[in-house]
This record gives sequence, C-alpha cells and structure tokens, in this order.
Amino acid sequence: MYRSKFRFGKNYFFTCFIAAVIIAGIRTNFMLAQIADERIPNANVVLRAIIPDTVPILIRQFIGKPVILNVWATWCKPCVEELPDLLQLQSNYSSDSVALILISADNEKILETHVRLFLQKLGVTFNSYLMSSGYDQDFIEEIDPNWTGAIPHTLFFDRAGHPSEIFNEKQTYSDFERALKKIL
Repeated sequence: MYRSKFRFGKNYFFTCFIAAVIIAGIRTNFMLAQIADERIPNANVVLRAIIPDTVPILIRQFIGKPVILNVWATWCKPCVEELPDLLQLQSNYSSDSVALILISADNEKILETHVRLFLQKLGVTFNSYLMSSGYDQDFIEEIDPNWTGAIPHTLFFDRAGHPSEIFNEKQTYSDFERALKKIL
C-alpha cells in the first residue's frame, strides 16, 4: 500500500481553516475602514443600512474635513434635482477633502430597483446609506432636533464636526457653495 510522505491530520485542516478566517476578517475590516467619500473607479454602489445612533459616529469619522450630510429619496423630486449639484460640489472641492454623506429615506423594498440604480446613474462610487425603517422620528432627532422631517435636508459640518449651515429644502449649487466656503 502506497503511503504519502505528507500526512494531513485534523490539526493541519483546523490550522488552515483558522488562517482563512483570520485573512477574511482582515480583508473585511479593511473594506469596512474605507471612509464614505473614498471613490473607487468602476465600483458598484455600496449602500449600507444605518440606524440613528450611528449618524454622529459617521460624522466623527471625518473630523478635520468639511462634511455635507444630505437626506434624500428617489421619490422626492427636489432631492433628485439637487443631488447632482452636491456631487458636483464635492468633485469641485475634492482638493479640500470634502466628505459627502448621502442618506436615503427610501423604503428598503426599492433598494435594488430604484436607489442603487439611481446612484449608479449619477456616478456615485462612495459608500451611501439607507435609513433603517421604523426609526423615522429617531433619525430626525439625531440628525437635527429642529428638523421637521421634510426632505431634502442638508447639513454642513465644519472641520470640528459642528453643524454650520442647515438647509430644509431644495437649494442651488451656489447656495451649497456659499455654505461650503464658510467652513473651508
């Protein structure tokens, strides 16, 4: 009977399994560490569900950078009209490391059929977020206690993470640019 020189026992397979899990964990942590404004050419739109408590944590990730947070939805005509202006603003001020955080108020049921396709059409290649359903009032209080819940709702945060300008309705590119220049 032929016997191989290499003996692969239970310990070998267990060690390989543990190594694969560690490598997968490192890769996952690296991917999760990508900040929201990082552009990845030709990447699919990454949409992550977000709960109200994580909004301040998300904003704090960008301490040292101006941050624009926009709450929008595909069914909101003013939102759809102003979103290209926000993307253009971020692009025009990319040397200033402006972070744009997009939070969709769309229903999770239309994530694939509307939200992702719309963001792809606009060329969005950075992480975007979808409000987890059932938390509407909590989101309003966490994002801006004075917010009525109407969208579009856009907040500008200075480099220290403090709100500097709040828009409760559709704005133009020049309105956004004026607000951004105050915090650059």
